Amino acid sequence: MGLHIVGVVGNPVGHSISPTLHRHWIRLLGLPATYLAVHGRDLASISRLWTGVPFRGLNVTRPFKEALVALADDLEPTARRIGAVNTLWRLEAGATHCIGANTDPDGVQGALASTGVPWEGRPALVLGAGGAARGAVAALTDARCPVHVLNRTVDRAKDLARDLGVGFGPLEDLPRWLPHVGVVVSTLPRDAVDALGDPGPMAPGTVVLEADYAGEAPSPLASRGGTVMASPREWLLHQGASAFQRFFDLPPALEDGRTALWAAAPRPRRIALVGFMGAGKTTLAPQVARLLGWSSVDLDQEVADRLGMSIPEVLRHHGEEVFRQAEEDMLRSLAHRDRIVVACGGGTPLRPGSRAVLRGAFWTVWVFVTLPGARERLVRDGGERPLWKDESPAVQEALWTARRDACAQVSDLLVDGEGVSPEMLAQEIADEARVAL
Repeated sequence: MGLHIVGVVGNPVGHSISPTLHRHWIRLLGLPATYLAVHGRDLASISRLWTGVPFRGLNVTRPFKEALVALADDLEPTARRIGAVNTLWRLEAGATHCIGANTDPDGVQGALASTGVPWEGRPALVLGAGGAARGAVAALTDARCPVHVLNRTVDRAKDLARDLGVGFGPLEDLPRWLPHVGVVVSTLPRDAVDALGDPGPMAPGTVVLEADYAGEAPSPLASRGGTVMASPREWLLHQGASAFQRFFDLPPALEDGRTALWAAAPRPRRIALVGFMGAGKTTLAPQVARLLGWSSVDLDQEVADRLGMSIPEVLRHHGEEVFRQAEEDMLRSLAHRDRIVVACGGGTPLRPGSRAVLRGAFWTVWVFVTLPGARERLVRDGGERPLWKDESPAVQEALWTARRDACAQVSDLLVDGEGVSPEMLAQEIADEARVAL
């Protein structure tokens, strides 16, 4: 059985703790799988990654839950009813047929149930009208709760209300509704909730659930006395467990996942860029570093300086094994520095020792290019890479495939290296780093 690649796509997505949860379950079950965050630029870019990387499945988060319905060949009944997906999955590795699912109702119901407070059948408010809000409405109506949706853009709320058979209104009506409901589910970003200020009195015992887990500190909705706050991480846990079951046909342990979510370690403040030759890592590293106010290092150049000869000369006179060992040694030395961006060589993740360093000491970003894209770039650059030139197309494809799978094993974030300028791509990576690290 080959490597199963799964992940979560969003924009931004670097802050997501879904990788922490799913990687923990993967380790416990001993699965040949990896889970990474995927920066979603737009639908075209996500489609390129979905077809170019052999994903077994993807979780979907803001703002793509409605748009990525288009990637599904078939929808589970709940996803069809909601009109949004938070999970895309393939029945087996290498399959092309994609099924769209929505496990947000499992997440909402699990989070509300975790409070121990009766909530089924109580009048409910849902704030927001995007894909997460649609999942929340489905969860509440399935539990016989009369639901009213409030959103700043009323037409979006009206569309949701029409599709799912609930009431709607403008977000400005929030103070009028709060005293009369027993459940409030907010799918708004935390800064949008904070901007509401004091929303006015709420009924005692109101259960409040927010989708944004950017912090466990109470928001204006949940900070007043008498309310019961359901943890947004419980939403993530329960919807994640349902998605994991689809990805691997195995039930994960909820308590183990809960422990992992609350014990997530801080991420290292050092970045490694990996990807196939021609992906542009050498160009990107100093640009990303400049945007972050960090320093940059080119790993190949550092190895060449240490050995006193060019990389082609090292390979010609000493062979690839000597080069890879020197590369691993240099990577280990860089793992003790903070606030650096390292441009790795195309084959750096191939060596087990280097993979261990990348996984353990760096926030690793995979700059993905398709095989045709790599060929075009390498021809444009002169095609003089020592492990590429003079090789047959079949050998080149095998090299690309091996490095693709090695990059997947070590990466925290996947970005599409095609369809955008280096300057824009560097900005995307820097923006994701700011929310992740």
